[in-house]
Amino acid sequence: MRKTSSLYALFLGLFCFVSAPASSYQPVQNLGESEVRPEASVFKLSSIQTISIDANVWAGKNLSVVDVLSAYGGIQGHKQGGVGSFQSVSIRGAAPRGLKIFIDGVPIEDAGGGSVNLGSIDLSLIERIDVYKGYVPAFLGGNGIGGAIHFITRKKVNAGGQIAMSYGSHGFQEIAFSLSLPIAKSWRLASALAYRHADNDYEFLNRNGTEYNTEDDFAAKRKNAQYTQISGNHSFYKTHESGALSTIVLRHEKELGGNPGKESNQTEVAGFNRDLGQLFYSYEPASFWDMNLALSVSGQIEKSVSHSFYPLDKIGYPNNYFMEYGAIRYFLQPKISLELAPDSSRPWAISLYAAGSAERLEARDNNEWVSAYDWHLSRLSAEGAGNVKWFLGSILAVEIESAVKGFQDKNSGGAWYSPIRNDSIKAKTNAHLFSSARLAFYVGKANSRLNGVASLGRYYREPQLMEQYGVYRNMMPNPDLKEETGWMGELGGSLKSHSEKSKLQISYFQTHQKNGVVWVTNSSLTKPFNLSRGLTRGVEISLESVPTSFFKTRLEATFQKALDRSGELLYSEKELPEEPSKTYYAEATFNLPYHIEWGVRAEYRSRLFKDRANLQRIPPQQLYHSFLSWAPLIHTKLTLSIQNLTDADYQSIYSAFPLPGRSYSLSFTQQIGFNKSHENK
Repeated sequence: MRKTSSLYALFLGLFCFVSAPASSYQPVQNLGESEVRPEASVFKLSSIQTISIDANVWAGKNLSVVDVLSAYGGIQGHKQGGVGSFQSVSIRGAAPRGLKIFIDGVPIEDAGGGSVNLGSIDLSLIERIDVYKGYVPAFLGGNGIGGAIHFITRKKVNAGGQIAMSYGSHGFQEIAFSLSLPIAKSWRLASALAYRHADNDYEFLNRNGTEYNTEDDFAAKRKNAQYTQISGNHSFYKTHESGALSTIVLRHEKELGGNPGKESNQTEVAGFNRDLGQLFYSYEPASFWDMNLALSVSGQIEKSVSHSFYPLDKIGYPNNYFMEYGAIRYFLQPKISLELAPDSSRPWAISLYAAGSAERLEARDNNEWVSAYDWHLSRLSAEGAGNVKWFLGSILAVEIESAVKGFQDKNSGGAWYSPIRNDSIKAKTNAHLFSSARLAFYVGKANSRLNGVASLGRYYREPQLMEQYGVYRNMMPNPDLKEETGWMGELGGSLKSHSEKSKLQISYFQTHQKNGVVWVTNSSLTKPFNLSRGLTRGVEISLESVPTSFFKTRLEATFQKALDRSGELLYSEKELPEEPSKTYYAEATFNLPYHIEWGVRAEYRSRLFKDRANLQRIPPQQLYHSFLSWAPLIHTKLTLSIQNLTDADYQSIYSAFPLPGRSYSLSFTQQIGFNKSHENK
């Protein structure tokens, strides 16, 4: 998408803003609150810093998590392949590893160290995504650089269900089934299962290992990139006679796929297997003295193992046997939260959060040649957070949040070997204590035409166990890593039109990062160091409008300057990797006769750099997408989705992982209803 077309879309949106006739406003974004935590519903502060994205945004369109999130201001998406490949996002210049990821309030981390793979989250099981830009709320722990992403799984209130099936390009196929119904007088079940698969055998330009010589380039198909996932989420709700509510949730995932390698050196055998099981229980007694209490405990087991065979897979160390390497993670977290809601005589509220956790990592491999000891790592932690809100009159409010977290890490120690170097890791126990805080002022309430917010917060990211002590192939740990720290500030406002059918929002933000972890490569080894220091300043502009009953639009623009402030001569004042200076997004949806809905989307990203030295320049990118849906019956919908209409080249000369071009998918969705309805507490 050219820059001029983006400006044209903005002018079109402004016209819709000023010309919209009076009617009830139906915003594109659902700005509701999460159901999985106690929340003072009487607090209706400005929601400028929070985006809540409903499942209708992606249903039937074959979008990934990154596709959905990167369509909003300040969020940049990163992909390394097709369906199921490694995907991540950065928010306002903060690196992906600093973001906190949750599913129904339970933290999700990468067992191997690094950022969470968002490509492993199947959106067919997700009801809503809450994004907290530039801060992490207290009920989610209050720590994390850049913000938090909270996935809310499907929980139907009324008895019924849904079945959805999709088929598309490159062998894509998916089927998902969800059901909610009462199973006894005071029990309710909500269950969802999903299966998805893709061959990912898309065509790409193979440069034959000579990036700058185009004469020997040829078209090739991606090999060994297949991906399969089976996942489920099953919830049981018990309403007690006292009015209390008990919830039991079982979540499971199994995924396996190939590791296709680089474009000119595709693999034959390399791949991965990942299994996850999670059990969650919560108890919420009836409210007393205006207080809401919730007690919960969650346990998680995750095993992730990769494999390769050198004679066929030219990756890693040369050896002549089938090689496995990975880890298994055990995690247990009890948690308690308490909230005192305001009333007519008390214009303030307090919420408190406390949790403990035990984490253990163990090796899962057959490779005594690289790692000569059966390492295991453990971490005990305790954390607490508090939130206080005051209403200073009818339109002004102040909010203070603070959080503290303590750790005790234990490393088993041992000897480590590689073909070029031997080393030892001493058995050691370390203790750490980190803290964060935030102050925010709000003008106006959520239903006001004019809202404003000003906030400043300090956050941290604790070093992961595998970064400090873990041993993987080609990787050395660094037990001396410090925590990453960051300051996030924002000044923003929003304005609704008189008819409340259009909403304009503008935010200025700053993100200061210090002690960012950078993986430094020397020969065939990599090791993490606290080297990165960055400053990102920017402006986000968002416009939503529903000028007529048959048309709605959403426009997003981000202008930012993300600079390296590490002080190193080679990198100082250079742009941070993977951070474009400008991004635009525009979408328009038309409700046509005969229950037909047509939508078009356009996105533009300015040039960016792949490396810290700004030598690897990635050119600008413009993409167009469209979908067409038809509802022949009230509860039936067919959707045709086309991604990358112009078949634009995703690839650059510095990309080791080519992405698919134009792709199609056709989906069928059928709602299932029952005569009996059961309301959840």
